Amino acid sequence: MCQDKNVPKLVDHAERRVAIAEAAWRVVLRHGVAGVSVRTVAGEAGLATASLRQAFPTQDALLTFCFELVLDRAAERIASTEVAGGARERAEQALLQVLPLDEERHAEMQVWLALAAASMAHPRLAPV
Repeated sequence: MCQDKNVPKLVDHAERRVAIAEAAWRVVLRHGVAGVSVRTVAGEAGLATASLRQAFPTQDALLTFCFELVLDRAAERIASTEVAGGARERAEQALLQVLPLDEERHAEMQVWLALAAASMAHPRLAPV
């Protein structure tokens, strides 16, 4: 089936926001939080800067979402972990979900640490 070139492509905005945040994470991992700009993140995500601005009107909004995404992913892993036993066993399993034991969690931890440090200079990140 051939798609009509005049029909606009449907964009899942939530999916796009996550993809942009993941691109921002890659920038943070290579260049630190100071390297995050509209241009660098848009380039990393393969988007026009206007598309990035549509999803995140400010840098603070992008950094806040990046920070929240790290926390959300860890919380999802913790919530999906089924543990039999007492409080100690549940706590151990929860900790295993946030420790940098694989590539994904290592990257999340580095991004979280970078954003936590940056929150001292970015007052809007502090509440996250």
